[in-house]
Amino acid sequence: MSTRDQLDQALEALDPAAKAPAVTGLSATAAQREANDAGEILRRLAQSLEDHLKPLAKSIAIEGGKPVVDSRAEVEETIWTIDQLAKLAPLTGEAELLYDPYRLGWLGFLRRHPYRTVGAITGASFPLLMPALAVLPALTAGCNVVLKPARATLQIANELRDLWLKAGGNPQQLAILNGPGTELGPALCADPRIEALVVYGSRKTALSVQRVARFKPTSLHFGGPGVVVVGQTHDLKELATEIVAQAFTNNGQTAFAPKLILATPACYTKLRKLLAQRILDLKSGPPLENHTEIGPLPSSDRAEALLDQVEHFVANGAQLICGGKHSANFVIPTFLGLDNIAPFLDADLSGPVLAISQIDDFDALPELLGPRRELLVSLFETDDIYAAGIARRLSAQAIYINSLLQWQAFAHCIHESAVHLDSQPAGQLFDQVQTKQRGYQFE
Repeated sequence: MSTRDQLDQALEALDPAAKAPAVTGLSATAAQREANDAGEILRRLAQSLEDHLKPLAKSIAIEGGKPVVDSRAEVEETIWTIDQLAKLAPLTGEAELLYDPYRLGWLGFLRRHPYRTVGAITGASFPLLMPALAVLPALTAGCNVVLKPARATLQIANELRDLWLKAGGNPQQLAILNGPGTELGPALCADPRIEALVVYGSRKTALSVQRVARFKPTSLHFGGPGVVVVGQTHDLKELATEIVAQAFTNNGQTAFAPKLILATPACYTKLRKLLAQRILDLKSGPPLENHTEIGPLPSSDRAEALLDQVEHFVANGAQLICGGKHSANFVIPTFLGLDNIAPFLDADLSGPVLAISQIDDFDALPELLGPRRELLVSLFETDDIYAAGIARRLSAQAIYINSLLQWQAFAHCIHESAVHLDSQPAGQLFDQVQTKQRGYQFE
């Protein structure tokens, strides 16, 4: 079946009468009843995922390659996400929502105009959580959805759909496409019957979608590399352990996980040695074994593409400290030493790779990192007032001082631009730094 035929067939099978309860002409009572029913479906789905937690985690580990411990964490995060969505579902029964967005005593309202059909594209790094985030809010709002998941993890998306149907979902509301993303993705984005798009994937995917979708309403969710900057800090050994844990969780495929470490001369040599030792200690193996910390990537193509990027960096002056090899889908955890960080920051590296570079001091950061707003930056410095002053000069999406962000926490506050200060003395600067990050000027 051709790409166009498959998309046509999926769209023709969807519910032609789909619309949110509040805009179908139902009475307010009937609309609210339907919205409450949607919430009940989500609650049943969350319970079903909890009942099937172990087999779902096993499926993710087998199909996606991530260690079963990480797979189990993904299922648990998906359950939490669906529970939160279930609490919001009753709002879909209201055509207008009154609210005070800035808590200033203003009266505002939000008028809902749900789309009839939404297209969703998701990647392989979180094969259950990403489809849930992309699809379930639209389904709850009454939209039809056409989902194009990653081919490597198609089975997980189908399992989510099956559980949603058993929970009471409408089979005419959701269609799943199976085919190459290079063909189906552009077709889905360009089709005029798709009124809006939701995309979870790489920066490369996001740019491709933007080129094709043009002015179509599009919600893009993609991550940039996490940057950890280390100056004077208390316990380098503990920090190195935490950096490696976050960098290589989920086989190193987590958006905003640490990818680049920038260290000042006072700690560079010691931190590099500690990181290398911890990376060498990582246990690679079958994803279903509980002791495994690094499993295979979803496909050998991904592994080969990642190693091609590593070889390119080495050919252009990077030092290969450890790793840099692969066997089939397995990539040995890789650690690079860099002199030029710009190409690394602009690369789409999804896999077990970490790099380190030396900087003179924190004052060099604004120029080194540039206007890359997709970055997540963690600053480690005992003088947190000084670190907060540097944070005010950066253009990153989020900045953390003396702490690393857990991926589950980021899933809860995705696309929130803020600065989190770990210690009390700098807390007084929170509002100022957050204000600057949102583009306002202050004294």
